[in-house]
Amino acid sequence: HFYSLKIGLEGLPASEIPHIKEVLKEKWIFIIPLFILVFTLILGYSPRVAVLYSIFATIIASMFKKEARLTPPKIIDALAESAYNSVMVVGACATAGIVIGVVLLTGMGTKITSLVASLSAGNLMIALPIVMLTSLLFGMGLPTVVCYVLLASTVAPSIVGLGVDPLAAHLFIFYFGMLSMVTPPVSIAAYAGAAIAGADPMKTGLSAWLFALAGFLLPYMFVYDNSLLLLGTLSDIIPAIFTSVVGIICLGAAIIGYFRVPTNFLERIILFAAAIFQIKPGLVSDGAGLMCAGLTILWQFHKSGTKVYNKSTTITKVHNMIGSSK
Repeated sequence: HFYSLKIGLEGLPASEIPHIKEVLKEKWIFIIPLFILVFTLILGYSPRVAVLYSIFATIIASMFKKEARLTPPKIIDALAESAYNSVMVVGACATAGIVIGVVLLTGMGTKITSLVASLSAGNLMIALPIVMLTSLLFGMGLPTVVCYVLLASTVAPSIVGLGVDPLAAHLFIFYFGMLSMVTPPVSIAAYAGAAIAGADPMKTGLSAWLFALAGFLLPYMFVYDNSLLLLGTLSDIIPAIFTSVVGIICLGAAIIGYFRVPTNFLERIILFAAAIFQIKPGLVSDGAGLMCAGLTILWQFHKSGTKVYNKSTTITKVHNMIGSSK
């Protein structure tokens, strides 16, 4: 959002946005396979069976539209292309299976746990960055399920042993395992986007990593405060969500260098500090973070020429409302 504001990117004009009735009229056949996919999953079928039924539904639904009709040659081409595109995933899954087997048979998982414990000396603030880097490294190039299974068996026990809630610990390693998809040098998701756009893969990966940096803060937040995982009372959950939202916004603005108007170096430092303060819950840290954020935001409004509160304008509006009601 802040990057779009910084470069002046705007949405499509209303005249160019297709009307929902026209879209449904032309593309209604795509709703049928989607409905079959969701419905079969709700009924308890496995993802493989649900996808198989959806493929059959796609073939049948395509018969109702001449331009979308799947003829035997098109079906064969689709199967061939699917097989070709799945080779990389199959290879990655097979290799990851070998890695998981080696880890479990050699006891490497327990060694990683003891290594993290020894390097951090039992300090959670030191252990979490180590686990983050390990999760990013182990998650690179792996499919979602394989990534989680590998990390859960090797990395998660190291922070669970330091007293972190198991749910928070597993979400922490899973979160960073998935962020490896947009973290160079093996940012598969960014490279796929670069191939579609015809852009430079490494530059695209770096840009994706910069945009995702705001997300790097969230796992630390729910490790230090389980309220973000909706664990606890409502009085704990609501303030935790509010401070985390403020922290993410501040970090995003600090990384991009824009809020209402472009930020200078000092403003970016203060916004970054505000985000860091929101990581660990507490009256002092939250108060300091909100104060840093509030001062910077007010200064941004002042720089942009926007007044947060205009006394004379407000009084005039009140008088007009009273006059119209009379």
